[in-house]
Amino acid sequence: MSCDSLEVPYRDDVDADGSLVSAAGPLMSGLEDQIADQPVAVVLTDPRGCILDRRVGKADLRHHLDSVYLAPGFTYAEQFVGTNGIGTALEARQPAHIHEQEHFTGPLIELTCAGVPVLDPLTGSVAGVVDITCFAKDANPLLLSMATGAAQNIQTALLHQHRGHDIHLLQEYLRITRRCQDAVLAVSDDVLMVNDQARADLSTQDQNLLVERLRERSARRSDSPFEIELLDGQRCRVHAKNLDDQNFATVARLQRNAQSALASGAVSRPSPPPPGIGGSSTALQKCARALHEHYRNNAWALLGGEAGTGKSALARAIHRSNNPSQQVHALDMRTVNTADWKAAEDTATQDSGSLLVVHLDDAGPSDRERLRHILTEAATEDRRIWVAATRSHPTTHGFDDIANFFTQTIEVPPLRHRIDDLDEIAALLLRRATKRAGANFTTDALHVLKRRSWPGNVAELADVIGSVARKTNDQLITAEHLPAQCFSQNRRVLTPLESMERDAVVASLTEHGGNRSRAARAIGISRATIYRKINDYGIAIPPQP
Repeated sequence: MSCDSLEVPYRDDVDADGSLVSAAGPLMSGLEDQIADQPVAVVLTDPRGCILDRRVGKADLRHHLDSVYLAPGFTYAEQFVGTNGIGTALEARQPAHIHEQEHFTGPLIELTCAGVPVLDPLTGSVAGVVDITCFAKDANPLLLSMATGAAQNIQTALLHQHRGHDIHLLQEYLRITRRCQDAVLAVSDDVLMVNDQARADLSTQDQNLLVERLRERSARRSDSPFEIELLDGQRCRVHAKNLDDQNFATVARLQRNAQSALASGAVSRPSPPPPGIGGSSTALQKCARALHEHYRNNAWALLGGEAGTGKSALARAIHRSNNPSQQVHALDMRTVNTADWKAAEDTATQDSGSLLVVHLDDAGPSDRERLRHILTEAATEDRRIWVAATRSHPTTHGFDDIANFFTQTIEVPPLRHRIDDLDEIAALLLRRATKRAGANFTTDALHVLKRRSWPGNVAELADVIGSVARKTNDQLITAEHLPAQCFSQNRRVLTPLESMERDAVVASLTEHGGNRSRAARAIGISRATIYRKINDYGIAIPPQP
């Protein structure tokens, strides 16, 4: 970012029909009438600083604002433009009055801007900013007061808007719950209501899954009933009613399948995780139950899912829990050698034990042919060998003939879909890495670990915990022990230089208790630059001690 020129990003995903624009519309129109032929502009932005609406009095000011990209679609967040009425109000969450040279970039020094955050009256989060801008020579001491009054009026309009939606949602929810004993949910962007039956029947994961489906159907304006499979395998028929043509507001009633255990009143109790596998979430239990059933029926299973989810570890655990006296022979298609092939061929001729084919989708043509021969030998009717295979890419070509040996593909969920298991998994991996039974994580460390989406899944978590275990002998691991990558949510692989830069930013933020200004000064960069780095690297500010 240069102080001599402007590089203002343009966004084409502006929500010009959203609730903020709708609530502010009458006010913006009224202000436009008031400032007609006046050298003043009123600007409305979203929480990112992206301009949603602009009303300008005199034409010369309009032309100047166009020249500095202060127009709908452009983003005036502080990390892009530096100090300005919009971006500074967003960062500070309080009114900002920026006059002439107080602007960071030269093209803005002819202006005076007064920005005031608009807070959502229900959540307290920043919904956007009202900014009043004029030429510096025309600045009025009441500029900030005008912006404050406009922001308050928009907040009042948002409250009325929320109340109207929420009252209608509540009335429909109460009407349905009085008439039936089924599970009922009422959901909008800001509200989730569930009755006692829904709370008893649906796990948190089930509720999240249902809300996603309802949101999709609301976007399509569909009210037709549909079926949903819960994580415990039971099916429900969902009757949903959309209450608003413009916003997401839906009441749903779940009609339980009469043939399911859910309808019979049976309560499924969490079963213990397979040996050596941490966690007892519904998603993991569903996967483990299916794999247990395959093993007991000698039905071969293909385990799918993202890399690093622990597919081979789960297959080994299922084997140990059913047949602890027999070994599992693993055939890793990435590292397979002559001795491995010989051991796999010997296993295929036995009447017990298990063969685990790892990284099936990495097998080359010659390896696939040899594997096909082994599986054909093992599939002889009088053999009782169990075979499981893992793959990470379900659309891999050339594997159909091998996939035919397996009765079903069982998807192993990614770690981010069973984040409630992370406490147990992390503790298990830490004790395994340190060889100390009492080793564990503090609450603040677990909080940091749970914020990360873990694109590398359990394998990535194991690498992080292994590095922590090598660097400290402490029995209790705190957030300060965790590497910088745990505080970052990257959407791409970083270069070594970028990783070093990210680590320096995280270290400075940690040292200064999350204070961005002090952290920026300590490493010799501007406040605007550290904001940009935090955004680029997806850094979550470490909690203050």
